[in-house]
Amino acid sequence: NYTSYAATPSSLCAAKSMVWGLGAGLTAPLFDGGALRAEKRASEQAFNAAGATYRQTIIKAFQNVADALTALQQDDATETARQQAATAAETSLKLALQSYDAGAQPLASVLIAEQQVENAHLASEAAHAARLADCVALYQALGGRWDQVESKNQAKKGVKP
Repeated sequence: NYTSYAATPSSLCAAKSMVWGLGAGLTAPLFDGGALRAEKRASEQAFNAAGATYRQTIIKAFQNVADALTALQQDDATETARQQAATAAETSLKLALQSYDAGAQPLASVLIAEQQVENAHLASEAAHAARLADCVALYQALGGRWDQVESKNQAKKGVKP
């Protein structure tokens, strides 16, 4: 009986107990070999999945920055056009006032021109607001956090966040 033989302290270094100990040590990796390979494959797959997720995150970040830059470019064109429209409406109002003062046009044409000026200014301000919102979107797309900026501004003013 080999198990009882190896159980005594005096026989732990005997040849028979060494064989059993060596045999158990050699067979353990053989029986776990499939599990180790499976763990390795699972680890490699997890690593590859993490890499793919990282690449997708980077691509999305670049896309967000590109979208924000495109929006800012469009906002610039829109804001310029609306400012020009406001300037044209102001010129039209001046002409309507001159014509009214000369008696060539009724007061209604002056009121309509004033309304057009106000509408043009509102549109210009809306374009400016859209541009500012897209500036914030670009800041966030570049990795900035709006709440950190707000906290710093409040700290400068002495307000606790």
